[in-house]
Amino acid sequence: MPTFEADERTSAQVRRLLAQVVEAICPKLVVHGHWHHAYETERHGITTKGLDCDNTNRAVAVLHLDTLEVEDWSLPRPRPPA
Repeated sequence: MPTFEADERTSAQVRRLLAQVVEAICPKLVVHGHWHHAYETERHGITTKGLDCDNTNRAVAVLHLDTLEVEDWSLPRPRPPA
């Protein structure tokens, strides 16, 4: 079983690779899976949106391709028993 340190090293390598891709292609928008909390930031003209952890309202988003607007999508709430 991998250790926490090995997982962290792999995660850091992947983040560096992704940063190199973003730097090379200069997209207007980057959206990525969860880092245990949702956030949005802009740096050097690039908007980055991180989604929240699973089963939360900000874990899923809708991307409007015509405007590149990212809209948070609310999860459907279960109906209370009748």
